[in-house]
Amino acid sequence: MNPNHNTQSLQGNSHNGNKAITLNDIRSALMNEFHCNTSLTDREQFRQRQREQHIYDITQQEFDWFITLTFRYKKNDHDEVVSLGKKFFDRLSSEIYGKRSKNRIIHYSAIERHDDGSLHIHALLKEPKPHAPIGMYGIRDLVKRNWFKVASTNLDMTSSRSNPEDSWFEPVREGNILRLAGYMTKDCYRHDDTIIYDLCCLTGRKVG
Repeated sequence: MNPNHNTQSLQGNSHNGNKAITLNDIRSALMNEFHCNTSLTDREQFRQRQREQHIYDITQQEFDWFITLTFRYKKNDHDEVVSLGKKFFDRLSSEIYGKRSKNRIIHYSAIERHDDGSLHIHALLKEPKPHAPIGMYGIRDLVKRNWFKVASTNLDMTSSRSNPEDSWFEPVREGNILRLAGYMTKDCYRHDDTIIYDLCCLTGRKVG
């Protein structure tokens, strides 16, 4: 759960801030992850282009918090994890805006696989009420409460309190969004189902 892992090549372009980042910046940074980019298969090149777009989409938002949603017991069923994640974001948005509202909390999520095949969710969240901010502690409590209702998991218990890098909730620090975007999307090279659009909302509005 350490978001500093394997994102060194993306760090160098973060000093200009989110608004200065272009697809070409991201493409150049990701090229450094391969000793010989021309050796990529057609499928790998396609996945790389997808990852570039995912990272670009993330950097166009001013996200406030990075969260990790884990499970008390290991879950290996990808469809089940997607369903639980969708229910969570639906519940979270309903509690913030009201059940009849079509407003949605702006978020971007990725599903990560452990070496043993078990799954968890990483997500970036944006302050849902900028004119009357809920604030860090308020949104943390909302996330914790609604994830428990959906997944019967106490996030404080499944995270390591002795290791601050394993915290399930942390603010997005200035200049750190590229690093987080690179970390969240690192599995895109190996899997086509890392980013699921049902677990992402960049418009702040419910579709349909």
